[in-house]
Amino acid sequence: MLPDDSGIASIAFVPDPVTFESTAQDIADGLAADEIDNSGIANALLAKLEAAMEATERGQPATAIEILEAFAHEVEAQAGQHLSPDMADLLLDDALSLAESLASEL
Repeated sequence: MLPDDSGIASIAFVPDPVTFESTAQDIADGLAADEIDNSGIANALLAKLEAAMEATERGQPATAIEILEAFAHEVEAQAGQHLSPDMADLLLDDALSLAESLASEL
């Protein structure tokens, strides 16, 4: 707990960092909760995510960012159709966070 200006302790919220694994879990959770209503769409998103992760592991952050951009375009295309708006927002935020992290490696 951290004290605020009034001297009263408050709880600081520190979000978990976004990882490829956490984004994959978001997709799995979204499919299970019917926030993603098509397993083919979920599988396509997971394939792009895995490709970006593999590019990162090969030391190719620029390629990984390009793949994450394709991931984001697919999310945007499916938003409101096979992805709930909230799920689309979450996945777009995840992709942006991952891309920003990779950009620091360029």
